[in-house]
Amino acid sequence: MIRRLLLVLFLAAPFQVHAQTFRVPFHSAGGMILLDAQVNGKPAVLLLDTGADFTLISPEASGLAAKLGALKATNTTGANGEYVKGRADLRLAERHWIDRTVLVMDLSEASKRLGTKIDGFIGQDLLREFSVVRIDYKAGQIEFEK
Repeated sequence: MIRRLLLVLFLAAPFQVHAQTFRVPFHSAGGMILLDAQVNGKPAVLLLDTGADFTLISPEASGLAAKLGALKATNTTGANGEYVKGRADLRLAERHWIDRTVLVMDLSEASKRLGTKIDGFIGQDLLREFSVVRIDYKAGQIEFEK
């Protein structure tokens, strides 16, 4: 009898789905949030850009700098310049995206304006994968929650 009661209580209890959260430390330059990441296994600095529709990676960080001339024939011009679609492995803390579609774009002007080298922008395509993106300024970290 007690077993049945416990089983009924267990089955009637609402199940809680625990959110997966991972944290990425950040630093800032010129009021912009910069995340230390890896692109194709190499260290990279990515700017958190909630206004960018897509994640952008520099030709150097993407490994496509040498091939960019050939790719220019297939380029597209966006609001902020020419870009080509590419693929890259991207890592933020313990989160790893393998062979992710990114836009490859010359970011040298953005680096000049910020006064620091920028290897890419984290855009809304990546941010939309999470239900919550929280900026904890006191702890100096971004929390990404599934």
